[in-house]
Amino acid sequence: MMAHNSTGLPALPVPQLEDTLKKLLDTVRPLVSTDEYKAIEKKVQFFASKDGMGPVLQARLKTRAEELAGKSSWLEEWWNDYAYFSNRESICFNVNYFFGFRPLPSHINHTQADVASILIHTALAVRENVESGNQTPATMRGKPLCMHQYKYMFGTCRHPGDGKDWTEKYSGQKSRHVMVVHKGQFYSLDPYNESGDLLSIAEIKTCISQILSRSYYSSKISKHYPPIGILTTTPRQQWFNARETLTRISKHNADAVEKIESSAFLLSLEDTCPQTMEEMSRACWHGDGKNRYYDKNFQLLTFANGRYGFNGEHSLTDATTDMDLCRKLVTAVESTSPLDPKDSIPESTPSIKPISFDYNDSLGQELDRAMEYFNSMVRGHEYCASRFELFGKELIKSLKVSPDAFTQMAFQLAYHRLFGHTVATYESASTRGFARGRTETSRSVSDISKKWCIEMAKAAKHSSTYLTSADSWKIQQGFLGHLLRDAANHQSVYTASCAKGQGIDRHLLGLQLALEDGEQVPELFNDDAFVRSKHWTLSTSQISDPILDVYGWGEVVSDGFGIAYSINENSLYFGISSQNIGSHDLSSAIQKALIDMRDMLQHEWDEPMRYTQPMILRPTKCLDPAAIAIAATCSLPRDSACRLAAAASSDYIEPLVKTPLRLSLSNPGSWNRSQSSSTPIATPSLFTSMEKQIIQLFKNSFNWISTATTATQKQSSSQ
Repeated sequence: MMAHNSTGLPALPVPQLEDTLKKLLDTVRPLVSTDEYKAIEKKVQFFASKDGMGPVLQARLKTRAEELAGKSSWLEEWWNDYAYFSNRESICFNVNYFFGFRPLPSHINHTQADVASILIHTALAVRENVESGNQTPATMRGKPLCMHQYKYMFGTCRHPGDGKDWTEKYSGQKSRHVMVVHKGQFYSLDPYNESGDLLSIAEIKTCISQILSRSYYSSKISKHYPPIGILTTTPRQQWFNARETLTRISKHNADAVEKIESSAFLLSLEDTCPQTMEEMSRACWHGDGKNRYYDKNFQLLTFANGRYGFNGEHSLTDATTDMDLCRKLVTAVESTSPLDPKDSIPESTPSIKPISFDYNDSLGQELDRAMEYFNSMVRGHEYCASRFELFGKELIKSLKVSPDAFTQMAFQLAYHRLFGHTVATYESASTRGFARGRTETSRSVSDISKKWCIEMAKAAKHSSTYLTSADSWKIQQGFLGHLLRDAANHQSVYTASCAKGQGIDRHLLGLQLALEDGEQVPELFNDDAFVRSKHWTLSTSQISDPILDVYGWGEVVSDGFGIAYSINENSLYFGISSQNIGSHDLSSAIQKALIDMRDMLQHEWDEPMRYTQPMILRPTKCLDPAAIAIAATCSLPRDSACRLAAAASSDYIEPLVKTPLRLSLSNPGSWNRSQSSSTPIATPSLFTSMEKQIIQLFKNSFNWISTATTATQKQSSSQ
């Protein structure tokens, strides 16, 4: 019996076509030129019209959703094929994810054999709960999550195919063994006794200790025990060809491969002792390539110094699901007392069988090619793991900003500072609140985030010219801080919509895959701007859990970065991969951005002036950001500041405040309402001398604010 609750959850919805197309244009606009935007806008309009394919494809999606209701989702099979099984890149470097768990507490002196035996015993106990239906239901903020992925957590293996991969789920009886690998040599360990009971931790440790003491990797017999795990690091077509070579040598080899692939999971006994965060990241990501089998559903990694980690194959499970298992593993390792060598040694050694292979020159050539590829990929990648310890979630929340959105904006600012432009950014959002739900793309870039990055660059460039007083500096911080709040708020709203099944990327994929053979591909799907909006130069995902020391994955495009991040109470973690294009530089830029953003919001305005709800820029002459800046500097009420901001921009369209307010010369801290509500708000004669000074200060210091805001208004008016 398999525990999962997908049948009690709502079906993944098919978003409205018009909503998706509007969001598409909104997220494309900050990435392209005006001409490119106009071109894709026309294609979107035609696609959505009665003469376009949009309504036809949308109807097919809805029909598919109805037909699969209660059995699957309209997306599941398509997503697995498109995102994973048709991907021909190396899963070691481009698909799998890794976790490096926190170091053991100082009072625990576990050996590698201790850790390995606890991990095996705990993982198998979890398996028993999952497959018996006793697994605790997964929830998020009190709401149930789909548990269908647990079905593929154990006894599963991905297989390389000729053009497309596939995954096999083995029966419990066939997958009761665990595969252990040491020095590139595979061993099959049966962790159950003759009565079918799980061995004790001490009994499993006996097996592990014996494997650690063996040395099959000698020159005389190494050809019988080749490190075939290295083959799984290669691109999928290369691995398919190598696997064909390996299994065609003999039936013995085919049986040996099946024994590895049908195991419950794999445990790696590594000889290395990673110390630093980057060493631990590299060790869990790829190691030396020989002590792994990347097609396995997951691999537990143990190191000679007692450190340990996890590597997960991504096709049918997501990292958030595997984290449920990992929390149990870490709890067990940290709560189990060190094992005394004299403890309950079994009378007979449990079954340990080394896996041997018949060897020929063709296999040797495949191994050499794989080793060459692996080494080139390791050299061709830069990985930076760092921990930012100046502040974390606690301080960010005190600034009234979503910690996740705050961090996403730091990525935007850091990349813009390094490269001078904005790029498509992927943030993983979970849809496990729906039956068979997995993930959706939260697009982090918006018009407002781009505008904020540009204005930050202008402020840095012109600060020495314009910031001539403390008041000027306050005005700048107020304006930029308000833009940041708007950008972060936009990101939070978009991410929340994704969790509700209203993202656009899975919907757009469904529309593309709903095309039938022989039908002409709509121009929209081949548009350069459309394609560029899905070129994930920044591929990001957050997992925040105290059990993690490091985690990450490889970038998804050759000119991009993979950014794993954690937001803890008083720190943030970043794991950044790239093909040697500046992972360390980006990490430094992110940390600098975080500091600048904190300082900006802390000095944005005095605490009594803080607003509980962020305001959105509107095409009015009320100029909210400027008004907030003046209010902060001069301790003015909002409506008064709006009035002065309108004057400072030389824009006299009537603002939201219908009755003009005047500052009394005799009492600068008080405001008196004009008796005539028909008088234009921005008539210069209504301003006092003090007001005029404020207006002039604003004009002299921030002409660039007025220019930027006018551009935003024109853009908003055209939408």
